[in-house]
Amino acid sequence: WLNPIPVLSALAEEAGLTLIKAENFHEFFVNRKNPSEHHAAHDALYNMKVLNRNGSISSDEWEISRMYVAIKFQKVRESNMKLEEDDFQDDGDDEEENPPPKKRLDPIKSKKMLPMAMMKAKKTAGADAWQTLDGDQKKQLIQAELEKLLG
Repeated sequence: WLNPIPVLSALAEEAGLTLIKAENFHEFFVNRKNPSEHHAAHDALYNMKVLNRNGSISSDEWEISRMYVAIKFQKVRESNMKLEEDDFQDDGDDEEENPPPKKRLDPIKSKKMLPMAMMKAKKTAGADAWQTLDGDQKKQLIQAELEKLLG
């Protein structure tokens, strides 16, 4: 996923997490290359299939890994997010009797601008008010911000 760190951090904060560290993967790996000192990091890298059987990274993968960032979050409180069953399933019943007309937006541009629209929607609603909104209300505010951004 390509997300600006501030957007990812804002979403994580809503989920009760705070950003502890974000560092380029090369820095992360070089600082933790000794498996006896950084056993947990190496276990995670093996589990994610980053390291090969020899505990190293191929030269091609090493070259491209410069584009990745290792991110560490810490849980600081319980999440304020309210996830509903509808957020995970598409049962085809999402149509309302009289849904508000939605402006037809370019799906590629919408996907690129979604993090910005989410931040603007949260700012417009206010952080405290945002926490009290249900999923549909948040989606409506985000949609409105997308329409403004892509209008």
